[in-house]
Amino acid sequence: DGFIYLLLQERGGIGAGLFPLFYVVTACFYMVLSIPAGLVADRLGRMPVLLAGYSVLGLLYLLLMTFPGAGLWSVAVCLVLFGLFYAATEGVLTAMASALIPSEIRTSGLALMVTVVGVGKLISSIVFGWMWQTYGIGPSLLVFGVALAALLPMMGLFLRAARVTDPR
Repeated sequence: DGFIYLLLQERGGIGAGLFPLFYVVTACFYMVLSIPAGLVADRLGRMPVLLAGYSVLGLLYLLLMTFPGAGLWSVAVCLVLFGLFYAATEGVLTAMASALIPSEIRTSGLALMVTVVGVGKLISSIVFGWMWQTYGIGPSLLVFGVALAALLPMMGLFLRAARVTDPR
């Protein structure tokens, strides 16, 4: 998240004093969009919403790659998309895991899932930061965007095979 915010600050010409608001704006849209995302997941199924959320992240990467000189409005759109990504993925992922984990170990199972997700974010942040420093932001975004695009269909197939989603 921090790297995306740094890139938005750089591309948008936003002063350091406003940088903390990126987190606040993202969190506000996450909060506002979480219930609608949950309602859509209840109606259409969890997997389509989860995959759509990660597709929104891919769209955010695409916007960051194609708009080298973003203005304030572009930054705002990116922050809304980032909030939508979180709204469509975090609660849905927890619901999917809750349906799989036996009730007697559900709390520790969810804690393990959140820990694994956190470790994954840590590793990807280290790799992204190293790539940004070594190769620049364009190639870093391209590699992560291509990886996301390649992994989305595989994640869909895996979730279908594992019957993690609800029957809808």
